[in-house]
Amino acid sequence: MDPNELKLRNVLIDIDHKLSVNDRHMLSFLLDADVPRRDLDAIADNHRTPMNIIWEALISRQKITPDNVDYLIVRLDEIGRKDLARTLREYSATARSNNRNEPLNNASNLFNRFNP
Repeated sequence: MDPNELKLRNVLIDIDHKLSVNDRHMLSFLLDADVPRRDLDAIADNHRTPMNIIWEALISRQKITPDNVDYLIVRLDEIGRKDLARTLREYSATARSNNRNEPLNNASNLFNRFNP
């Protein structure tokens, strides 16, 4: 697993622990178009169910990625959890600075080829 993805998942777990039951309901309402109803219902019906199923749905639909969590930042701001949005902004700034320092491993070799 990519180190940034692991860091993102750790931040999401931390956010999950800090969400109140009311926060979870409001967030579920805002995520209605992007997360399957059965997953949202599972969260709404049992406040002890971890938000992991929601995070996984958002990751699989690429609403959030290790490089871009703006979608979730906006939703956390909308439910009034500025503290959790700030946590994600701090993660995002760290992830972006780490990516700038990494060499490009996926760069194309197109310009490194030569004609024999």
